[in-house]
Amino acid sequence: SLTIISTPADVNFEALNVSTSSQNNVATFATNSVEIKDTRSTSSAFSFTITTTDFEQTTDSNLTFDITNLQFDVDAGAAVNAVGSSDCTTGITLLNSGTIMSFGDTDNDGTSDAESVMNGDTRIRVMECQMTPTIELTIPGSTASATYRSTFTWAIS
Repeated sequence: SLTIISTPADVNFEALNVSTSSQNNVATFATNSVEIKDTRSTSSAFSFTITTTDFEQTTDSNLTFDITNLQFDVDAGAAVNAVGSSDCTTGITLLNSGTIMSFGDTDNDGTSDAESVMNGDTRIRVMECQMTPTIELTIPGSTASATYRSTFTWAIS
């Protein structure tokens, strides 16, 4: 089977003071890595993607800021790590590796376009792999002081 074993339940950014200038805030999935498993033993490719929603204030959904302010580093210095004797490098491609991936929302519906994080080619494999990406959030200047929430959705096919 091709499955997602784990994804972070919550990732929290540090609190920042309100500012009229844009501010960067970085969080790493340090304690909860993303883990996938492929035990199909067939010549099948896979694609591992992520989508996210606009950031909404937790008490007033009219206060939002756009997901285009979010960036995702899929090569956060830790790349992909094997679980056990898995081969997590041969035929595996980290997309946007070495660069920071930005989210887009082409239909402007508040949910990002799916962004590929990792692809596997069509070789026969049995593997379990982990990665600990970094998220960088640019908080637009003059954003109202509040707690904001966004939802990440991971998919593998």
